[in-house]
Amino acid sequence: MMIGKLRLLAGAAAVLFSLGAIESRAAPQQDVADGQSNGKWFIELTGSVDAFRSNAAKSGVQFNERFVFKRLWKGLSVEASAENISLIKGLQGVAAVYPVLNVPRPTTQPAAPELAHALAMTGADIAQNELGLSGAGVKVGIIDTGIDYNHPDLGSCFGPGCRVITGHDFVGDRYDAAGSGGALIAHPDSDPDDCNGHGTHVAGIVGASGNFADGGARGVAPGVTFGAYRVFGCEGSTDSDIMIAAMERALADGMNVVNMSIGAAFQTWPQYPTAVAADALVDAGVVVVTSIGNSGAQGVYSAGAPGVGSVAGLRRIDERLWSARLRGRIARRARITCCAKSAGGGFRSTSSMMAAVGPCEESATVSIRPLSRPGRRTP
Repeated sequence: MMIGKLRLLAGAAAVLFSLGAIESRAAPQQDVADGQSNGKWFIELTGSVDAFRSNAAKSGVQFNERFVFKRLWKGLSVEASAENISLIKGLQGVAAVYPVLNVPRPTTQPAAPELAHALAMTGADIAQNELGLSGAGVKVGIIDTGIDYNHPDLGSCFGPGCRVITGHDFVGDRYDAAGSGGALIAHPDSDPDDCNGHGTHVAGIVGASGNFADGGARGVAPGVTFGAYRVFGCEGSTDSDIMIAAMERALADGMNVVNMSIGAAFQTWPQYPTAVAADALVDAGVVVVTSIGNSGAQGVYSAGAPGVGSVAGLRRIDERLWSARLRGRIARRARITCCAKSAGGGFRSTSSMMAAVGPCEESATVSIRPLSRPGRRTP
């Protein structure tokens, strides 16, 4: 029963996030080639971290550890010079080396349509009013700029018994991965408050519990509780290894759903550590909702990790499915959202604008919304 509720709520949420992606835009992401690294690296291992440390010490390699990953990706992240990273690549037990990329902070723009109308447009109102689904009992992790847990529509408090029940600030107010001096020093703490607003905006789409008539906001699942995982300072960017650290923390905290509405364009390959970690999170039974980016006008390869991770059983929505579900009912162009099950029991929810091709597996739950004017039908 819980899986069914998660699937339905995740599908509704994905449609809203596909609408919200128009409002939440990140600065253009620059490619980072081997010679243009910021000095931070992912080290993928075939063996243990202790064995890697021992081999590095024997070879005289110098580096500073940043994060050691335990569940979602096998390896660690380090700071190292170009000379030392060249030595690390040749160490026994090192499978691959990837640059840690800067992830630009998303920005929030006025919503269009406003949330009051978006619920009806996506069918979330049916889930709430006719099916009686509120998200009660579901824990949603928001990896973003934090959550303003003092907002009345998000519970007005933080901790056990509140709407925002747990969380972590990985960076502190001043952190900026693209900055200099003190801005590069993280000051993590246990208070994931939001000094930017984007994470609060996302949390509101997911589960604000206000009343529109009183000027409040109401989200897809007003009964959920939240985990807030802050990966951005008040300004500037973060690092992709911090994103994985937040994913691992959300998994450890027992989140049922993890949302990352962060459009890091051109981090496109599915083997990149954040994409692999997102897949592992799905395999662990977590519903993962990710932005695919906001830079589609720049080309087909502008999608960003972790949204480019693979999903079990990707397939074409073939002509038979198209005919059975769409013939005579909606326009040729539609917004198609699918919630696909992984081998580990989790679900990845994706949403896209397309005609007859969609990222849905055979058993996926598919939501199709017309893009034509109301009442107009196209055979």
